[in-house]
Amino acid sequence: MITADNGVPVDYVYKNSHSKLVQQFVGDRISQVFTSDDGKRENEFTLSPDGKTLNVKVTLSGARLPTPVVYTLTYAKAG
Repeated sequence: MITADNGVPVDYVYKNSHSKLVQQFVGDRISQVFTSDDGKRENEFTLSPDGKTLNVKVTLSGARLPTPVVYTLTYAKAG
């Protein structure tokens, strides 16, 4: 995904689903925000200090959800 580094939204299409995407560095994290007519997905990527673990916090929100859905994915460096 390619976006400007100044927070300007760009059009993003994935599997025929259209949204606007903003991604930027926020401190030591990478933030991605996808916004569409259905709602919003926010991804926050954080690398552990030793560089061995990548955590991704995902927040899904929209009119059809009574409360946001939040979950975390953890990836460990192979080898």
